[in-house]
Order: sequence, then C-alpha cells, then structure tokens
Amino acid sequence: MDNTKFQKLLKEYKETITEGVSSKDIDAYLKSALWSSPGDNSENLDDDHDIGDVDKSVINQAKKDLNKFYKLAKDLIENGDYDGDWRHDFWLTRNGHGAGFWDDSGEDGDKLTKIVEKNFKGIDLYVGDDGKIYS
Repeated sequence: MDNTKFQKLLKEYKETITEGVSSKDIDAYLKSALWSSPGDNSENLDDDHDIGDVDKSVINQAKKDLNKFYKLAKDLIENGDYDGDWRHDFWLTRNGHGAGFWDDSGEDGDKLTKIVEKNFKGIDLYVGDDGKIYS
C-alpha cells in the first residue's frame, strides 16, 4: 500500500474513532441492512451482494446515522439493561421490522425505540443499474 493511500485510510479511521463508532459498527449495521432488505426475486440483498457492493454515499450516511444514534443513546447502550446488538436493532427498528430494540430489552428497549422513532426515518435499499446498492 502506498503512503498516500495509507494516510487516507488513517485519517478516515481517526475520524471514525473520534465520532464514537468504529468501522466494525458500520460493517455490522450494513450487514443487517443487506440481510433484511429485499433484493431481486424476493431474495434478501445479502443473497447476491455484500458490503463491497454498497455505494459510498450509503456508507457515509450510515456513519452519520450511527454516530448520531450512538450519541443520543450511549448511556442506555453502555450502562442500561440493553444487551443486544445495537447496530442490528437500530436498523430493524428504524425500518419497522417485526423485531428491534422494543422486542426483548425491557424499559431501556422502549427508550431506545423512542429515540429511533423521534430522530430517524426508514431507509429503502435498492440495486442500481451499475450493481451498486443505493438508498
């Protein structure tokens, strides 16, 4: 890897860390998105696609949304009775799936659900003509 590419990756990494979520968080969120979003022939997107197919605009929006949610819900995630995968439940809750924070997390799950409902809209993913996944 050349030095310019390394410096760019390092800068992106530092920005991610200082904003509160890591690339691992973004990856988990996007995997949930692909797993739960319908693709061609009524199959889920993850049947034929992976994170590498997700357009950069979707990744950037995911990063912004995860950071915003984490800032709003950090205390409940880190110190409350919630013990699930917050990235997965955030995606499911914001898109009105039949599971999410409210599903099995007690009072904190209800609070996390309200944070999502108040601050985030659902997202529909689709495959563009270029094979990339957009929202």
